[in-house]
Amino acid sequence: MEALSLAKEAFALGAKWVVLPEFFTTGITFDDVMLDGARPIEGEPTEMILEVAKECGGVLAGSFLAKSDGHVFNTMMVASPDGQTYSHDKDFPSGPIEHSYYIGAEDEEFVSILQDRGIQTANAPTKPRVGTNVDGLFQIDEVNVSVALC
Repeated sequence: MEALSLAKEAFALGAKWVVLPEFFTTGITFDDVMLDGARPIEGEPTEMILEVAKECGGVLAGSFLAKSDGHVFNTMMVASPDGQTYSHDKDFPSGPIEHSYYIGAEDEEFVSILQDRGIQTANAPTKPRVGTNVDGLFQIDEVNVSVALC
């Protein structure tokens, strides 16, 4: 996969952290190929991110369409060189293309904050995926990390 070879190149040039583009496994477009684009959360994209992070001794992150709990999420997976993984699912799909391919991980607290500000969401909150970090905050090697997907 081209994105991972570029990540390896960046690590070889001295990078300690590499963040791949959103939807690094598929891109995002209206095309029939997208119907088969989602991958299991425990599957190949996560395994590849973890393998490259370990091999290169850096932190690697990237988002992909992840199947889990009977849904598809836009999941940012972060892997550290010591073999730890962290994940965050995007709260709301942006626009009609994204709405076609995944569900938002709309946690109740975030929906409540939006409603307090007069913003209504299209659907009832989706329960967060088991194992995701709802607020998108992590600590990796004493570095505070915040994940936000556009």
